[in-house]
Amino acid sequence: MQRNWSNKYVDLNLLTEKISEFFKNNDFEVIVNKTNHNHQLIATGSSTYEMNGQVLVTVRGKPEEFTIELELQTKKGDEFFSHSILLTTLFGGGYLLKQHYKTDESWTKFKRDFWEHTDRIVTYLSGSATQQS
Repeated sequence: MQRNWSNKYVDLNLLTEKISEFFKNNDFEVIVNKTNHNHQLIATGSSTYEMNGQVLVTVRGKPEEFTIELELQTKKGDEFFSHSILLTTLFGGGYLLKQHYKTDESWTKFKRDFWEHTDRIVTYLSGSATQQS
């Protein structure tokens, strides 16, 4: 999932810091990688949002026009769920199926909270790139 912003003139370094703070405030462990073209955050291990995998956020573009991409990278074991639910349940996969749906619920809640927070940050930081020039 991704969202685009234009004509905001946001300091992308500051935006990335604020997104990182959101993760830390929600009990994630965060790694931030910055290159000339984008910023990438990898977050795992939240007790607030119990998800099977890691959250990947990529901020790319220029202060006046940028994109934020959000995705959940699940662990390899999730390919187990591509098989029939009936077979999964018959072979003791009820617990795994429950965890899969719990991850889906947490991911849905996380996405809503993340985008609400990010929209507020972008609004707050609008014009921050030109203020520091």
